[in-house]
Amino acid sequence: MSTMGGPSSGSSQYRIVVALLVVLFLVAGFLRLNDFSLYTPDSVRYVIWGSSLAHGHGFVDDTQPEAQRFVEHAPLYALLLAPAGLVAPLSLSAAKCTTLVWGALVIVLAGAWFRRRLSETGALAAILLLVVSPLLFIYSTEALSEAPFLAFLLGILLLVERAAFDGTPSKGEWYLLVLLVATVGLLREVGAAVALAVVVFLAVRRRFLRAGLLALASAGMLLVWYVRNQV
Repeated sequence: MSTMGGPSSGSSQYRIVVALLVVLFLVAGFLRLNDFSLYTPDSVRYVIWGSSLAHGHGFVDDTQPEAQRFVEHAPLYALLLAPAGLVAPLSLSAAKCTTLVWGALVIVLAGAWFRRRLSETGALAAILLLVVSPLLFIYSTEALSEAPFLAFLLGILLLVERAAFDGTPSKGEWYLLVLLVATVGLLREVGAAVALAVVVFLAVRRRFLRAGLLALASAGMLLVWYVRNQV
């Protein structure tokens, strides 16, 4: 695309096409939204916890005869649903709308990742395949943590690459990386393996201070949640 009026023109056209693909994805996802859940009871539990958090009750499932405070799943996704729970308590559709936004963010971040490695045309082709992917579409239109986890993972990949290869990241980028690595294990259990991989990678790259700080942040966050959930 850069041959159509120079690099500046090509980059502008690239951003426009990406924006249109994201809008198309959001519109298609919005048309699929309904109150039916393909995944139960996980989706319902997330919505209940999100609404409880939104109203200041903490992680409590009070829909049962006896309120339950133990959380069976990784807790961060329920926290991400809290704003939707504040606007529309116990609404599965509102939770799905929130997840759809995370799915759109996955496309944007994947586009940034593709563009660092491919031409603009190649990056657009890869983004198009992602937009029409049935799996991403389903995960982005259900109350499940897969789409946010993918967004966290792509954000971590981009920021780690910045920290390891592109010199010193800005303070904002570094703080964001610490936040993502520290909390990705609370979004999905496999996120703990992602955090460990980041720590090992930075240590191999001789970024020992950064690796140590990320290890402490991730382990500390998981420990705090474990104590809360068990005690």
